[in-house]
Amino acid sequence: MDRDVVIDAVAGFVAGASVTLAFQPVDTVLTRQQYATAPQSAGATALALLRGKGGLAFWRGATPLVALVPLQNALLMVGYGWGERMGRGGGGDRGDRGDGAAAAVGAKPCG
Repeated sequence: MDRDVVIDAVAGFVAGASVTLAFQPVDTVLTRQQYATAPQSAGATALALLRGKGGLAFWRGATPLVALVPLQNALLMVGYGWGERMGRGGGGDRGDRGDGAAAAVGAKPCG
């Protein structure tokens, strides 16, 4: 397997897992607000959840997301990286610049 594909897959997987775990509490609080019988602030909803069910309640229901979002993100990043490399006319290399920046195909210098 190409080294760049592995790098893209790992980066996508880690990014997907990180974002899911970081923002699940926000999603939980907003969902609780939507289903509340009386309107209340996000802070009041979070505090009620913390006092009533404990800190782990913020991540309740996150298991399917943690299982699937990182895989989805990994596939997205692999596809994007492959398309970028193919668009440059290269295989698995990162381009002539050596800094990971994409070189434009057929680009002419300005001026």
